[in-house]
Amino acid sequence: MIRGLPNDHYHAFADPMVFVLVGLGAAALWRPDRDGSDPAPDPVPGSAPGRASGRASAVVAGRVLAAGGVLAILAWAAPHQPAAVHPDGGFPAAVTAADRIEAATGPGRIRLLAIPDFKSVESYAYPLARGGRGLQMGGETSEATLTRDSVAASEPESLVVICDSLFEPVIGAACGGSAEATIVPVALGDPIARFEAAPGRWISVYRGAIP
Repeated sequence: MIRGLPNDHYHAFADPMVFVLVGLGAAALWRPDRDGSDPAPDPVPGSAPGRASGRASAVVAGRVLAAGGVLAILAWAAPHQPAAVHPDGGFPAAVTAADRIEAATGPGRIRLLAIPDFKSVESYAYPLARGGRGLQMGGETSEATLTRDSVAASEPESLVVICDSLFEPVIGAACGGSAEATIVPVALGDPIARFEAAPGRWISVYRGAIP
């Protein structure tokens, strides 16, 4: 796992396997007899009572161990639950950023670009689409176009660049100006708005589409 990147997919695949293994172990301790019969039946007349008593004690010990193990896992997991909202603001922060993008761009077409180019624009394309824009993903996940059907084609277009500072070593420049300059044509000039949508995620809004 890399610090700063989402790890949910690891839990999605690994957690069920852990639950199954814990469940199988607890079941084996709880019911040591494979046939599911009572592992400590009444002693058969003439058999040694100590043997049945020993089996019963082993079963009780196994069940106590199984219950104690499950309770210990629950006790550890309870205070380690993830926060309802991610520390970076999660989806509410993305919605706020989408509102700020809308306020800066106006009703015209919006083109989203992410840098580096292997980053997806979906974090902000989705809340913009929920706001009523039509979404058309580009040839790469790092680009998308958002439009409104009722808006005239003459409305000015905007370019929105999303830069993730976690990947500044890959970009070779810092977000917030230098990195954006590597892909934004000089003809577009300075951004009409620039803000940090979440820690390390910079959004720059330029008036005009990429030629």
